[in-house]
Amino acid sequence: MRCRYDTSFLCKNTSKTFNLAGLQASNIFVPNRRLRLALKKSIAATGYSQLNTMALFACEAAYTHGEKWLGELKRAVLSLKAS
Repeated sequence: MRCRYDTSFLCKNTSKTFNLAGLQASNIFVPNRRLRLALKKSIAATGYSQLNTMALFACEAAYTHGEKWLGELKRAVLSLKAS
């Protein structure tokens, strides 16, 4: 049986990892052009199709400069789990 991924969506966000939930920003990757256009149409119909400027810059900063902070966070969580 051949496995097909042309109907898959990949959704990512910075909400939990970088504590940016209030900005309500996410990334949705849809390889299939037809499904991507249908998703864009659905999102536009909800009125939530535009990302606010603060969210855009916060997400970019988290993904670009957040690696050190994330590593420290993971170490802190693991140390709490171990105690």
